Amino acid sequence: MTAEGGGTAPGARGSEAGGEEASSPPVADGGEAGNGRVADAGGVGSPEDTEDTGTAGAATGRPRQAPPADRFGWRGWLLVGAVLVAFVVVPVAILFLPAAKGLIRAAGLTLRDAYLVLPLVPALALASMAVWAALASRGA
Repeated sequence: MTAEGGGTAPGARGSEAGGEEASSPPVADGGEAGNGRVADAGGVGSPEDTEDTGTAGAATGRPRQAPPADRFGWRGWLLVGAVLVAFVVVPVAILFLPAAKGLIRAAGLTLRDAYLVLPLVPALALASMAVWAALASRGA
């Protein structure tokens, strides 16, 4: 974008010739007026901030993280079991549906209904268990 005078419009980035970004020196008061840039004075995003010094909080400007859990817990294993059922057991069972036509008809379903219901049941169970585990771990 160019202004009538041939220069770059306010807030435009780059030059017309090579498409290179124009850089401006950092401003100590938090950025140039109106462009939303922040001065690079060793703050967030600077190379000094990428090093892990082992400290967090007010000294580095990064939030403190919760300590890692000591154990996986029974809720986690329950979710792992549900994932295994949903992603391993049900697909294998779907392969054997044509051979189980008598069992499917005894349940009052057609083969098409069985193909739809079989993956739906563990998916709903997995979703409800995930919500339950998340809410339960929040309170702990």
